Amino acid sequence: MTADLFFLGNAAAANAVVNNLGGYMQFFATSTAGNATIINDSAGLLVFRASGGTDTATAGNATIDNSGNAEFNAHSTAGNAQITTKSGGNVLFFDSSTGGNAQFITNAGGTFDMSALSAAGMTAGSIAGAGSYILGAKNLAVGSNGLSTTVSGVISGVGGSLTKVGTGMLTLSGINTYTGATAVNGGTLIVDGSIALSSLTTVNAGSTLAGSGTVDTTQIAGGTLAPGSAGGSAFGPLTVQGTLAFTAASTYMIQVSPTSAGLTNVAGAATLGGATVNAVFLPGSYVDKKVHHPHRDRRTRRHHVQSGGRFQQPELEGNTQLRRQRRFPEHQAHV
Repeated sequence: MTADLFFLGNAAAANAVVNNLGGYMQFFATSTAGNATIINDSAGLLVFRASGGTDTATAGNATIDNSGNAEFNAHSTAGNAQITTKSGGNVLFFDSSTGGNAQFITNAGGTFDMSALSAAGMTAGSIAGAGSYILGAKNLAVGSNGLSTTVSGVISGVGGSLTKVGTGMLTLSGINTYTGATAVNGGTLIVDGSIALSSLTTVNAGSTLAGSGTVDTTQIAGGTLAPGSAGGSAFGPLTVQGTLAFTAASTYMIQVSPTSAGLTNVAGAATLGGATVNAVFLPGSYVDKKVHHPHRDRRTRRHHVQSGGRFQQPELEGNTQLRRQRRFPEHQAHV
């Protein structure tokens, strides 16, 4: 279509397939995109509006392929839609609109921009892709749809903050530049790139921070720190440019192989604070101990370990490396 198409009142696009080649496609009042498939061409404009009004229009469960501009205004929501923004395309949020529980895939050259919100922040079901995510000074709470996704693009925003919720994993592999706080309230945040400009990373109960990238000052407040990741290095290191502190209800979890162990490098002070230290052992042959006697040969006891083991407390200092030392009592090793 190249003409304008308006949905008024509580109208629904239902299961329509719309190819917007340059028209003005608008959803007003309480209308919904339903289960429509919408292809928004580079010259197209898709708007959930009216700006500054009270409209609560929604993208519903639509599948939106966006190469133009898609705008959310007033109190509109992206609902449960899947919105893929391609190079040159933009998805923009204004007023008190929200990303709802939608899945946002922003390809390289595409932009997701919520910096013009009048509200303090908004939600998104998930974010992914190599495109740009612009927070401005707002908070994005992401992860409510439970998907596991990777953002290889840049999340930016002076004063912008990120909150990870939901059960899925969010991997950040790019060099992100937002400067506000990062909170991990659910699932797993994997930092294989950098969030070093984020002022503080807090990992709360039931959530995990992992990865082989860089963070700044970090507080493990009942959650888990697990250096390393499948997409980066399995053993890290995870680099903390500031200080690292655990509360007593927290966990430091490392992965151990016969040749390596998970590692966290801390530039500042590191405080374990009575936290629990756990390990996951990869299958293999582990050296228990080496004994040297001046009148005897050196002897090495070797065990094949699948799980179990006991760990000595790590030494924590400024400019610290957190690594666990292996020590296996005979009754806890599988020979």
